[in-house]
Amino acid sequence: MSTSPKCTTVRGADAEHRRRALLALERRAPGDAVRAALDAFADIDWRVRKEAAALVGRCADDAAIGLLVDRLARSEEPSIRGACLEAIALLGERASSALFETLARTPPGRRRFLIEALGETRAEAAVRVLSQIARESNPHEAVAAIDALGRIGGPRATEALLPLLQTPDRFLRLAVLDALERCRARIPWRLLGDHLAEPAARRAVVGLLGRCGDPRAVEPLLARLREADDALFVQTTRGLATLVAECPPAFDVLLERAPSLDARARAKLRRLVGDGPPQTRAAAALLLVASREVEALPQIASLAATEGLSPQARSALRRWGEPRAIALLEEPESDAAPGWERASRFATDGRRARLRGHVAPSAVEIEPDRARIGASAQSASPRTGSAGEGSPSLSVDALRALGDLLAERYGFALSDEAAFSVERRLRERLRALGIDSFADYCRHLRQHPDGPAELERAAELLTTHETYFFREPEQLRAFRDVLLPRLRERGEARGLRRLAVWSAGCSTGEEVYTIAMLVEESGLFEGWDVRIFGSDLSRRALAAARRAVYGASSFRAMPSGYERCFREVEDGLEVQPRLRAMCHFSRLNLLDGVRAAAAGRVDVVFCRNVLIYLLPEARRRVLDVLHARLLPGGYLLLGHSESLLHVTTAFEVVHAGDELVYRKPALGGSVG
Repeated sequence: MSTSPKCTTVRGADAEHRRRALLALERRAPGDAVRAALDAFADIDWRVRKEAAALVGRCADDAAIGLLVDRLARSEEPSIRGACLEAIALLGERASSALFETLARTPPGRRRFLIEALGETRAEAAVRVLSQIARESNPHEAVAAIDALGRIGGPRATEALLPLLQTPDRFLRLAVLDALERCRARIPWRLLGDHLAEPAARRAVVGLLGRCGDPRAVEPLLARLREADDALFVQTTRGLATLVAECPPAFDVLLERAPSLDARARAKLRRLVGDGPPQTRAAAALLLVASREVEALPQIASLAATEGLSPQARSALRRWGEPRAIALLEEPESDAAPGWERASRFATDGRRARLRGHVAPSAVEIEPDRARIGASAQSASPRTGSAGEGSPSLSVDALRALGDLLAERYGFALSDEAAFSVERRLRERLRALGIDSFADYCRHLRQHPDGPAELERAAELLTTHETYFFREPEQLRAFRDVLLPRLRERGEARGLRRLAVWSAGCSTGEEVYTIAMLVEESGLFEGWDVRIFGSDLSRRALAAARRAVYGASSFRAMPSGYERCFREVEDGLEVQPRLRAMCHFSRLNLLDGVRAAAAGRVDVVFCRNVLIYLLPEARRRVLDVLHARLLPGGYLLLGHSESLLHVTTAFEVVHAGDELVYRKPALGGSVG
């Protein structure tokens, strides 16, 4: 892309000047403004491109829509394609006719982005065409069609997707499961059983199991609960609650099987009751009662008094028979609406906020660089209970002001449900600063000289880190057995005996050292310059990574045979010096492309379980940074629940054994 704006009508060295010039032109001459906006899709600044897409979405007539679709079909520049897709999403069904016409005259193999755009229109008329493409096209176009069906949703799209579950292509089956989950489809148990063991489909399968209405789904969901990391754990907890609420026989199975939950799962459930979103709190309380967790009774009593319990949880208390549990049933419940009802009161405001860019579409928990923020709804009135009298309460307006600051700096957002968790975690900061209200705290963050440092402290308090060695082992095996041999062969061919790997969002370092173990185990890079770079936002996490001493929880998925990689120290196991010598750590905001450039160019980026918790625009900006740092032909490894569809078109999907990874096209290559 040029280093200067390519816009033929709106010029200026400053991006904000160009953005405002577009808006001024729209007021004077909307037709000219649309043409200028289409040119501005090539602007170097994402804010100008975003404003241009919004302007086209507001003002384009049929002729301009035709130009927009033609530009999408012809452009080779990912940022231009992204702006086209964003504008088409705003136009909706109005863009479908032009897309159908262009699709009909575009040869197979070059239609992927047009197919994605059809999904953005949400036009039911596209279901038949997309279904045919999904059955007959090359894998990249078929996956785009499947994803588009998932975005359109509804009975017709679900009906078109179901037969595709039988395809022999694993890549397509995974896409179908994700699309069906996006449709919130109700799939019979008999169609899900064959997919329970598929690691890459865990998130989709959990959602589908929760809606399948079959008591046989209880056992696999409980098994997921025992294995899941934090994000999937929350989804599984809610899936079980949905299942037993809609399928009474499943409730009996849950009461029978839940007592077998292990201590780690019970501890996570107790944490969710105290620090989760309303629906998650209620679901976690149900599972704790079903598992007969006596230690959780005080938390359950507090929840019953403030937000109420679900009917299933109250029924489970009766069936438990524990005197302290029975006593909870005799106490009057709160006059407040149940938590899941109070959460819904924010739904309309939440949708409005998303349109203003405040809230990620599915943000319930936030995980910037592996960090999670538990969430809970609250009204704008002061909260009573454990906070105590006189504690500052967090209004929705203050929450959104704080969310704006966090989104601007770090790319993640706070949903309206996050109020209780944020209030609880930041209360001590207000006391330390002598600030009486969260509104004043937000003003402090914006106006005080210490504001940026305090925002960093707030982000640190709002985040906890969930990681461990050999997380998502199937993908790691593909890295060791498939990608590393390819990278060695490529390096030898180029005469460059150098391997560079970046773990973006490395948390406390377990992933970085896992990569080092796999590189050493491969035996392919002796005598090479091997550098493994880990970055994260959290100074506390990075300090732990540099120390390289770990306790038992970090080893819960560690396969045997790697004991040689550690040595015993007083408070745990320490990574051996030979592995630590390969690894380097630095604090980095993934939105900061300038600082990221200091890491140099890399062969592989691990960015797993980070993007799904960022705002859409932040995802695109982060992926631009990662793309810029990858060498041509380099690989990007995301979490199993993550996809680049509708985020960027700059990468291609390739097989790595049984796994699917993203690759930056080699020079002269194509992603089409």
